[in-house]
Amino acid sequence: MADLEMASTTRCDSDLGKASTSTNDSDLGETSTSTVASDLERQASEPKRLGPKKTAGNMTSATVAIGVLAIPYAFAKLGMIAGTCVCIIDGIIATYGSEVVVRVTLDHPEITSFAGAVGLLWGKHHKIGCTIALFMVIAYLNMLTGAHALFGAQSFGIVFDSPETCDTYLGVAAAGILFLCALTRTFHDFTWFSYIGLSSVISTLMIGLVGLAVKGIAAQGGTSNWSWGIPADTTWESGIKAAVAILFAFSWVTYQITFQNQMKEPEKCVKSIRILGTMCTFVYTLTGALFYWLAGDSVASLALLSVPQPYRRAAFAVAWPVIFISGGLTTILCARSFLDQVFPKKQGRYSRRVWILTDAVLTTTAFVIAETIPVFGALLGLMGSLFVAPSTCIVPALFWFMMVKKGRWYERKNLMDSTVFALMFMYGLFLMSGGTYVAMKTIIEESSKATQEGRGPFSCTSAEYRRVSARGMIL
Repeated sequence: MADLEMASTTRCDSDLGKASTSTNDSDLGETSTSTVASDLERQASEPKRLGPKKTAGNMTSATVAIGVLAIPYAFAKLGMIAGTCVCIIDGIIATYGSEVVVRVTLDHPEITSFAGAVGLLWGKHHKIGCTIALFMVIAYLNMLTGAHALFGAQSFGIVFDSPETCDTYLGVAAAGILFLCALTRTFHDFTWFSYIGLSSVISTLMIGLVGLAVKGIAAQGGTSNWSWGIPADTTWESGIKAAVAILFAFSWVTYQITFQNQMKEPEKCVKSIRILGTMCTFVYTLTGALFYWLAGDSVASLALLSVPQPYRRAAFAVAWPVIFISGGLTTILCARSFLDQVFPKKQGRYSRRVWILTDAVLTTTAFVIAETIPVFGALLGLMGSLFVAPSTCIVPALFWFMMVKKGRWYERKNLMDSTVFALMFMYGLFLMSGGTYVAMKTIIEESSKATQEGRGPFSCTSAEYRRVSARGMIL
């Protein structure tokens, strides 16, 4: 415990922090000497402007957009009952675990990111743990930005219906819009965009459901085939992949500390998380059940692709705000996580010049990675297994047993929580190991297929975008 207390007083970038006290060893130091830059810094780094409702709105916009349209496909693999149960259980796990993370950060107010919190678990080796976690957070958020760029490009192709247009150009346009959406440096100023994004995703889902309902009414058999139980064609691998996809959609714990740092009353972040958890669980369960009921076992891995025309085109057009707002918000989270952890004492780290440069580098990197990796969707699934499962289930459980729990685990006051977090730990370990195996197998198979089909980076084939984005957990 003494090691944990010592670790909590430092950062994983302590050497960088010492170097950052110099005002003439970098461009950042020169920026902080300017009066204009100082004014911008005070405006952009204000941490006490968010209330619990605005925090919940921003977090919901960032979270719901990640995987809501992958949920129906997961239902098709798990069945109606199992899909509903997994959604509800994952929602409870994510909410319960996030509350423990809040308790840890309140006890250690110097923590500015999820990576810093993970470093506490490593004791005297906190720098190693923090650095590994920071790399994973940046990689995860950056890949999500790339996924939004691909999905934005696909939506352009569907809405404009212009097969002669190179999809790489559409991807560049999508990345440019994501860059512009990420120019806002504070979540307080981004709140109204988040509300627009939430309205967009709700409208998109409604249009999709109406289109499927009309299709079902027009069909002789009414609604499509669906199953209460696990379908007969569901394999162990497809079941694991579906379970990971659902948990992926509840992965807000990786960036909740970044939002919490800008709250007027950080202790009220628990209220925001409960609102977020309730909304996400309700939306995911309802979306998965209704799309699966209407589209049946043939529902696409990206649910909107199951919607008939012209409803599909309208749904993708209405989805533009949530695609780009959520993608821009993901870039903001990535940038703030990086700057806060690597340059904690730099007064100019949020100046306009530094922010634009960081935004440009992150957006460009995300787009290039998404374009150059033929198996990007499978790689995103691997990230979900290696990072999302541990961060959502395993890390909160370790926080409980190592830092939050008072007394013995088997004492009456701790027995219930200890049992819950032990089960949560085992659940996360199961999804991490099983999901990693399935994702690695998928990557090998898809790599071989990509080589045979001659799929290369920056190719002008809309089919490639459909394959990549349909397999990833994007919207």
